[in-house]
Amino acid sequence: METGKPWVVDFRTVPHWLNAGATQSGKSNLANALIVGLAPQPVALVGFDLKGGVEFTPYAPRLSALATNRAECGTLLDDLVTLMTDRMGVCRMASARNIWQLPPTMRPVPVVVLVDELAELYLMADKSEKDEIAKTSTALLRVAQLGRGWPSSPATTASGTKPAPSTSPKPRPNTPPAPTPTKPRPGPT
Repeated sequence: METGKPWVVDFRTVPHWLNAGATQSGKSNLANALIVGLAPQPVALVGFDLKGGVEFTPYAPRLSALATNRAECGTLLDDLVTLMTDRMGVCRMASARNIWQLPPTMRPVPVVVLVDELAELYLMADKSEKDEIAKTSTALLRVAQLGRGWPSSPATTASGTKPAPSTSPKPRPNTPPAPTPTKPRPGPT
């Protein structure tokens, strides 16, 4: 990819991407480039921007939907699952294995889902959010599962910060453990 030449992504063959990297490594730049590149295409772009909308809001006029908090994400993911289930029914009635095998007049608009800061879906301030997180993460997994197992779209690109390496010291192999300090024994008085 680092040839300086344009590259092409065929979401029909690689429908899901996980874009992970360190802070300031260009994850959001890639998501922005995907939106700009896909904007002129006949696709529905759906954004999940869990940094309060700071990345995708400028593209809101072109996006078919934009969720900027977990509650909105849950609703939008439920809508996507319903959409995909409906598309599976259309494919089944037309004896097509996916939307790309449907006649052009029946083919629905492909959907591309972009998630920025995936980890934000899973962060929990307190236990009261546990059920909402479980519901949202299950819906996101279902969208990915339906998109891969039955290519009715959507294609999904999720960005998130990769875990930092542990900074805790690790014992060296074949090194005996450090002696444990002992308390002095009280002597005779």
